Amino acid sequence: MNRRTFIRGTASLAALSAVSLRAALIGKPKTLVVGADKAGCEYAIAHPDDTVLLERGILPAIELGHDQTDAWAVKLLEANCRVLLNAEIESIARSASGYEVVAYGADGRHVFTVAAVKGFEPGAGSLKLGADSLVQGAGRLKLFVKKNFKACELPAIPSFAGEYDVVVAGLGSGGVYAAWKAAKLGLKTLGIERMDKLGGQATLGCVCGTYENQQAKLAEFEKMAQEACFETARMTTVIGAWMEGRRIAGLRLLFRGAVRDVRAKIVIDSTGDASVARMAGCRVRIGRDSDHQQGATSKASILRQPDGRTRMSYGFYRDSAECEGFDFSSRILGYAARDRKTLGKRQVVVKATIMGAREEGHVVCEDTYTLRDALCDRLVANPIFIARKTPFDLVRIDGDWAWENEDTVDWKEICSLKNFAFGAKVPYGTIVPKDAEGLLLAAKHYGVAHDAGGGLRMQSHMRCLGLAAAAAAKIALDRDCRLKDVPYADLRPLLDEPGMFQSDCRPVDIYYSRYSLGPFGVDEIVSALSRPYVHPGDWVVFTARHPGIDMAWAYLACWRTHLCGSPTEKMALADELSKHLDGEWGAHFALALGLMRDARAVPGLIACATGKGLFADRLKALAALRRFKTPEARAVFESVVADDAQAFTEGVPDEKGTGFARFTRDYRRFQSLSHALFALKEMGADLSAWRNHPLVLACGARDNADLAPRLRGI
Repeated sequence: MNRRTFIRGTASLAALSAVSLRAALIGKPKTLVVGADKAGCEYAIAHPDDTVLLERGILPAIELGHDQTDAWAVKLLEANCRVLLNAEIESIARSASGYEVVAYGADGRHVFTVAAVKGFEPGAGSLKLGADSLVQGAGRLKLFVKKNFKACELPAIPSFAGEYDVVVAGLGSGGVYAAWKAAKLGLKTLGIERMDKLGGQATLGCVCGTYENQQAKLAEFEKMAQEACFETARMTTVIGAWMEGRRIAGLRLLFRGAVRDVRAKIVIDSTGDASVARMAGCRVRIGRDSDHQQGATSKASILRQPDGRTRMSYGFYRDSAECEGFDFSSRILGYAARDRKTLGKRQVVVKATIMGAREEGHVVCEDTYTLRDALCDRLVANPIFIARKTPFDLVRIDGDWAWENEDTVDWKEICSLKNFAFGAKVPYGTIVPKDAEGLLLAAKHYGVAHDAGGGLRMQSHMRCLGLAAAAAAKIALDRDCRLKDVPYADLRPLLDEPGMFQSDCRPVDIYYSRYSLGPFGVDEIVSALSRPYVHPGDWVVFTARHPGIDMAWAYLACWRTHLCGSPTEKMALADELSKHLDGEWGAHFALALGLMRDARAVPGLIACATGKGLFADRLKALAALRRFKTPEARAVFESVVADDAQAFTEGVPDEKGTGFARFTRDYRRFQSLSHALFALKEMGADLSAWRNHPLVLACGARDNADLAPRLRGI
């Protein structure tokens, strides 16, 4: 048998050190640079001005107890060190005074200098470079960056208190169904939950509609546990993973200070934040590619309305889910305080005890499902569930869509598909991690891309993941095969549960509507675009045809033709659209051609962007021009940046948008500048001078936060 090693993970140190360490560091931002290897954790503490390295050393590869972590809290406090949380190094370069480090943390881009010290050479084992970069915050003294998790092997001998066929970590919407299904299939099953009740966001997170629904869900999950007779370990935290080579062989658990080891033939990670997968050495992709920001967080409540009925209420916040436990606690208190201001005559019935983190990373799996896969109706040979009308509910409260990938920009900014949804056929490989064996995923951190994950994270989807993971575990154990080799012919019969394979799954459809739109032909596209722009609305129920919906659908038809149409179809549609470029609604046809990446769109897009027409059309044209790297397009972007988008937004009125949006002129400048700056960056322009540009744009949603620093970070 392979040598067993104990992999200490982020959850371990969070459980042991969160309160004391975070309490000590609150209000004292500093810098801690950490690298990890088999010997332990190498650290470097820098002076607050980032120029003098005060100390470097090795944190031994031992399990930290309360005494050691308290000592570290005192050490960091006395050293007056600045902590850069959850950061990834972009580059390290020699400078006159040492090393200039450029890193992206949870709060944006950072540039600092670490003095050259004998024996401390970045890239020589103490500070990892490139994709394996480690600039680590010590908010909970975790040793590893979440995005590129590196495990520290600790030689140890386990003392297994129990052995199970399946251990499910996390009993939320996915975990409960995974444990229930595994037990019903005859597998000895243990479910682990860090809270005292089951259900996660569906119950404790108050994402349940009404108080009555919440209580019914709690009762349903408890009944499932009793009916299937699987063991549960509540108020229990996973603090480590036992590994036999690449295979996860068990977990180390912490319950009220007592440590317990359990052996598992298969582990299902339903934690939601991939904590078990990280401990097992799996790579995790964090957020979008440009800055690794993720979907907005939220905090829900159940309120009693003046008429006596109960109803869920929640608000969105820009805070990233990649933060420390103490920060999570602080945010929950802060969100609750903010929510009190909007109560009016309503009364609080239940407050969520957990924060709603819509995205906490996605594990690198055998297969990855993207928004483009859905748009092109990708042929999936081994789907584990089929979902129709999945809302593209990727929430960014400040509307910083320019940072997203091309598909998201096309969906959100150009096509205006806010109230549209996509269909998805999710492949089996999305629940099988690529970097560890004996492990399956059944929560929102499974193998979907950041864009598709904006929708494929609902409770119904998590239920399907849990059922599929349990079925795969059963087959792998019965056939004694690797999880990635589970025969789909054997798996498919076990997936015949209600709601797993929804019929009438269309690539795109209207989300809230009593009618559906059929495919648009060329004549219908031309008709829909030959009219003034009308906003298609935002999360409303349509009972009749709406001109804004028709225009959005026409743009979508052009975009999908570009993505998955035949060369003949693309040419025929583009030729027809080009005939209308000089007409009254030429801007709309230029946008449609822009979605098709047809160069004939460029003159029309430039005319639209530099004209005095409707701002919505001009912003769309600016976003579409990013696809064309021509000198004429570059001149447009440079003109927008030259005067901080003053001329581009001249005459734009302040208006109240839907939900939390406030479309002030400064906000429109933020949108315009973000697209222009990204376009110039993609064209190789030098933006170094812009990073010191004294611009203030106090237009953030809810709190009028200054969004100009986001632009300087581009």
